Amino acid sequence: MGDCEQFFIKVKTHFDFLFRDFGFYWSSNNEKNLVFSNCFVIIESDNCYVKIIKDRGNVLTEIGQRSENVESYYIDHIIDFINDDPSGEKRKKRQIQLFNRIDKSNVSDHIDYELISSAIKLKTYGEQIFDLFQKDTFQKTESELKGFIKKCREERFKKLSKKKV
Repeated sequence: MGDCEQFFIKVKTHFDFLFRDFGFYWSSNNEKNLVFSNCFVIIESDNCYVKIIKDRGNVLTEIGQRSENVESYYIDHIIDFINDDPSGEKRKKRQIQLFNRIDKSNVSDHIDYELISSAIKLKTYGEQIFDLFQKDTFQKTESELKGFIKKCREERFKKLSKKKV
């Protein structure tokens, strides 16, 4: 079994709650998502999609609204937006608490660990995240989210600039 087939199976295992609890379904595009050993899976609901990407040994989880020409957003940015936490400190502290509860016997490799981490984030914040992507309110939310992400980047750049001096 190839890397991407194993990845798809792991996604199905760790993100099963999206299908069961939030009405998500597999995108029809998933068969075409193999590029070298990098691959991604798209899981959709009526309002949004979750894109889970395996890229060079790392896992990225992005969420976007189901409409044309809408960009997707990294899950950590969305969680920081929900918490009104540009530094990401609240999310990082919460992640440590949640990750300490992971049953390490279910973790077979780094990809598994990152998939479980993303799944925990979605289990914890799923309702709030998916509410942000409702069709009738997303245009306003997207504007606020983009402004928040810009503010986060500026703050992080200031911190990095201070460290170099």
